[in-house]
Amino acid sequence: PVETIVRTEHVTVVVKSDLKRPILDELSESIRTAAELYKPAALFIDLAETKNADEATLAELSRVIKELRGREIKVYTLRAVPSIQRKIFQNGLDEVFQPRQSEGEALAELKQAVKPSPKINVEFVNPFLEGTMKTLQVQAATEVQAGTPYASGRGPAVHADIIATLGIVSGTFNGSIALCFPKAVFLAVAGRMVGENYSDITDDNADAAGELLNIIFGQAKEVLNRKGFTIQQAIPTVVHGEAMKLRNVIHEPTIIVPMVTSAGKFHIQIGLAKG
Repeated sequence: PVETIVRTEHVTVVVKSDLKRPILDELSESIRTAAELYKPAALFIDLAETKNADEATLAELSRVIKELRGREIKVYTLRAVPSIQRKIFQNGLDEVFQPRQSEGEALAELKQAVKPSPKINVEFVNPFLEGTMKTLQVQAATEVQAGTPYASGRGPAVHADIIATLGIVSGTFNGSIALCFPKAVFLAVAGRMVGENYSDITDDNADAAGELLNIIFGQAKEVLNRKGFTIQQAIPTVVHGEAMKLRNVIHEPTIIVPMVTSAGKFHIQIGLAKG
């Protein structure tokens, strides 16, 4: 009743019977197995040979599809007959099932939607995290713990009142790194650096963010260049207040790492793109 067809970029699961409870377990197992074995960018559920489907089974199948969406696998249902399409729309499942008339239509939409995302691995990120922890300990007598990284748009939004950013340039890629501080955290760290008590961010004390990033970058660059990354020297830029509204300080798809201190939390953002 269920056939799995493996392609280069996607897997198609063909349902060759009515979609009712007895077939659901086999279909669900086929979908999960295909996702685990082949790790496709997309999975298509072909319903061309399915003439009937009960609402309870569609609801159960929607939960299986949501599991795949959680693993960043695009899912489309193909060639569903009008009666099944009506049930999908009437039960508000069209956003989950993404019904399309043909494999070609789904592939065209998938190709248009997919954008290349540079991979930022642990080998690249760790020197910046280690540099941050060491720099703040030495320069500002501040202990720092790294939190769990997450991709931009897949975790909490970053709040910052001052951002120091710096371009990362290499022979094979470019990108950027940014230190993003809420006001209270920055003032505490900057004050510890010079033994002062600051009440507000000013052009004078804002330079501390750039100094920190410059030291962090220098330490990370030395480690990474020993591994063959050939990163070039760069100069930090600091923005705060109204200036933050006038420019987008980091352009690439990014990984975000929360950094926790006794004064509060700040964030590191690292973005890479092929050069």
